[in-house]
Amino acid sequence: MDPQTQKTITTSREEAADLTTGGHLNLAEENYRYIVDTIQQHEGTEATYADRYNLSNVLVMQHKHAEAEPILRNMLKYLAKRPVGNDPDHFLEQEEGTIRMLVESVKGQRRDEEAKKLTAGAAYSGREEQLQVRRQGYGLDV
Repeated sequence: MDPQTQKTITTSREEAADLTTGGHLNLAEENYRYIVDTIQQHEGTEATYADRYNLSNVLVMQHKHAEAEPILRNMLKYLAKRPVGNDPDHFLEQEEGTIRMLVESVKGQRRDEEAKKLTAGAAYSGREEQLQVRRQGYGLDV
């Protein structure tokens, strides 16, 4: 990515965060969509995780649950496939946060039974168990 585009992305992220904090969610959504599209063109989908998470958050805050759900499900597919590596707590925290937002999105669409299943699937006795079942849960084909 060229330096000017990178600078624009950085500025857009700062603006989107400020807009979110200020309650201007529709404008924050526009910024996050621009960021995701631009990064995806230059660096691929995997590089957009944090910005897709923020976009999903803004969508959920606006009660656009049906729009947020496919973004969150695609993020979970990516998270479940990536190797955990040397920092399993960080990776699994990202996965847990995405699942929590997916549950909220599903509940927002009045699909309470599905939300309960997602929540039950996220209840682990420990990190090791989470690592063992992460690819099988949440109704995702990974």
